[in-house]
Amino acid sequence: MANELVLTGLNIAFTKVNSPSVNLSPASVSITVTGTLVMDNVQSVSTVAAAILMGGVTSGGVWFMHNLSVTNSVGIRATSGAVDLVQMQAGEWACFRSSITATAPQAIAYVTSCNVRMLRFDR
Repeated sequence: MANELVLTGLNIAFTKVNSPSVNLSPASVSITVTGTLVMDNVQSVSTVAAAILMGGVTSGGVWFMHNLSVTNSVGIRATSGAVDLVQMQAGEWACFRSSITATAPQAIAYVTSCNVRMLRFDR
């Protein structure tokens, strides 16, 4: 089967004085998931960088992350000692496909520990 994962309904609107306005509603994206594994968990992220729980989805895949904190920011790193590749402010979310070589990503909270929902689909 193909196109098992469908992302739809995104609307991006930006309006600010003295800046160009943006209004973008991209078409839905259908993604073929070659594996059979899904990992869905809420992980407590501390102020010390620590491994993201990968479950069976151990190399790359499609990620959805949601910072469940109402006050704290979270950083996502490709590996130990790396700079933050993704930063989510309180309440923000991110969706992306990671490289197959991303096998040991880490998360870090900037001020106090918080929870992040992490949903991953096999490549």
